[in-house]
Amino acid sequence: MDLAMDDRHAYLELLSDQLQREAAAAKSGRR
Repeated sequence: MDLAMDDRHAYLELLSDQLQREAAAAKSGRR
């Protein structure tokens, strides 16, 4: 169970990083 939660945490971190990159790209007008 701990492993599954850790995997989920890593996935959420990766997803968050991707969303932040997309937001930054949109802000700079490179959509």
